[in-house]
Amino acid sequence: MDPASPDLVPTAPAATHAAEPIGAVLGRVRRGEQTVLESALAALTRAGDHGAPASHLLTGAREDDPTEVSVDPAWIDRFDEDALEAAAIRAELAGPHAPLLGVPVAIKGNIDVEGLPTTAACPTFATGPAELSATAVRRLEDAGAIVVGTTNLDQFATGLNGTRSPYGAPHAVGHPGRISGGSSSGSAVAVARGDVPLALGTDTAGSGRVPAALNGIVGLKPSKGLVSTAGVLPACRSQDVVSIFAADVDSASVALDVLAGPDPADPWSRHAPVNGSSLPAGLFDDPSVTTDEAIAIRHTGGDAGLTIGFPATLPVTHVDEAASIAWERALRLIKSLDVPGGVRLVPVDLAPFVEAGSMLYGSAFVAERYASVGEFVEAADVDAGPGRPDPGLDPTVRDIVLAGAAPTAAEAFAAIDRMRDLTKQTHAVLAEIDALFTPTVMEHPTHADLAADPVGANARLGTFTTFGNLLDLAVLAVPAQERADGLPFGVSFHSLPFTEQRLLSIGARWERAVRVAAVADVAATAGATQAAADQPAAAMPAEPTILLAVGGAHMAGLPANPELLAAGGEYVRLTRTSPDYRLHVLDTPVGPRPGIERVTSDGAPVEVELWSVPASQLGAFTGKVPPYLALGPVTLLDGSTALGFLGAASDEVAASRVVPSWRAFARGG
Repeated sequence: MDPASPDLVPTAPAATHAAEPIGAVLGRVRRGEQTVLESALAALTRAGDHGAPASHLLTGAREDDPTEVSVDPAWIDRFDEDALEAAAIRAELAGPHAPLLGVPVAIKGNIDVEGLPTTAACPTFATGPAELSATAVRRLEDAGAIVVGTTNLDQFATGLNGTRSPYGAPHAVGHPGRISGGSSSGSAVAVARGDVPLALGTDTAGSGRVPAALNGIVGLKPSKGLVSTAGVLPACRSQDVVSIFAADVDSASVALDVLAGPDPADPWSRHAPVNGSSLPAGLFDDPSVTTDEAIAIRHTGGDAGLTIGFPATLPVTHVDEAASIAWERALRLIKSLDVPGGVRLVPVDLAPFVEAGSMLYGSAFVAERYASVGEFVEAADVDAGPGRPDPGLDPTVRDIVLAGAAPTAAEAFAAIDRMRDLTKQTHAVLAEIDALFTPTVMEHPTHADLAADPVGANARLGTFTTFGNLLDLAVLAVPAQERADGLPFGVSFHSLPFTEQRLLSIGARWERAVRVAAVADVAATAGATQAAADQPAAAMPAEPTILLAVGGAHMAGLPANPELLAAGGEYVRLTRTSPDYRLHVLDTPVGPRPGIERVTSDGAPVEVELWSVPASQLGAFTGKVPPYLALGPVTLLDGSTALGFLGAASDEVAASRVVPSWRAFARGG
């Protein structure tokens, strides 16, 4: 079938599921409420409710099917039930404590997945199924995750809008007619509408953040080299990263722990600094910021508060009134973050950031796109015949890629030199603040808007994102309060490379502030005087409950969990402590026990499950706490507190060792 055929206009049911945190899936599997296979098949069913994957039509399957089949432009290919059953068996081999056991995932179509073609949204690009999955995909599978299929994208990851694909153009979830954002369009949509709780994208200019903002989910763009790109078809190899789409910050944090780490198969892989006090050298790093004597990286903690930079002037040429109002509201909200010492806002001149971003397409850096797929694009044109470009090539993408053949080597080195200068300038600014706070996008175009101005509208979408990789930053995109017209609005936190933990901590506190503000808005609209920020009014318990943070044997599926269940405990969510904790394995007369300790340095977030326990049952727990543990307040990643089991001084404790999580200890880590 001709990829340009009007028969490819996507149709799909309107019904969607809410985006679901990874912890919700893990909770069901670990509590035995759902098997690994049932979790995978449920995801396949949810995706199937929206229609067949787009490759169904492009392969001619429709002609062999007597029934009318709708197509879902979010997915290119999906595995069948037999393949998922085999994947579930492999996932279970990871063990009951695997960090992603039974979690269904989606993979952007320019990342290799064994058994599926890596099309990069070009039907003629893949010659057959990939023989080996990309390193990032294998790390997910080794952690117990199950790949459901591959998702749509702007062809060859060239675009920020999600419309440049012969497989169709997904729309923003819940908003037909509005673009999904790209290039990782399908991955963002699959998470936002609840098909899967986790998806991988790629991000060169904002592809892992723009669609997150336009679909109301979290997008994490890690530092370059932190997650392996081996097995990823490059857009611009020196700038590409594998990005994470998830429902919330807790989920993004879980996924990053699995994905991060050096890879010998990736020449661009980098080691993160152990203590975050120095920056490893990168392609455009200035040597002056690679030693302990150079620019120090600030760390949050204690009562120092947060110093947040914000654009002194918004560099936008298109005014979207609803977005402007949403941004002003976000600036007011950032001041309310629950941070000891408060939040201090300082204006930042974005000029060097914006200049850097403009160079991705407006300088010799575009040559890297030609280096990636230029020969294929030229050959496809030749094969199609004179004056007949390959119908599977998006014309805008084709023009951008072929333009990359023009720059000279001298122009390329001049661009690199200028980028080093801009990197030095911007890193000096970022060293003085905890994060730069910006909108992610300042408009939400319709499909018609993109058709009328495919290049200009796309460029505006990257105003606050394109500089991220060129300047070697870590960036977290998170939802803000909705715009007045009901469209999602997102903001981003930018910081120096390898500061992901800091950004996740700030992002979790931001999420909590957004929840509180949303409940306050509902209460004000309804005329209520007070409402709980973290719990819908309809679910208020008849009996008072206590929130208990458990990070050891009381977690779901572990030996002491029946004590919680017998006390009427109910699983709430998976999260982490704030970064100033350590988890000790205490050697006691009755065996190893967990002890959480608050520290002033060298801490890290500790994985905990939150359980709601009837207040009347708390005494039973207190009576069972041994001498070397104590119940006390634990600060969570979002700044809230819960009761937790803390390590206490005792002559019976002979020694201890620090572990990243109790499940890691249970796995032998």
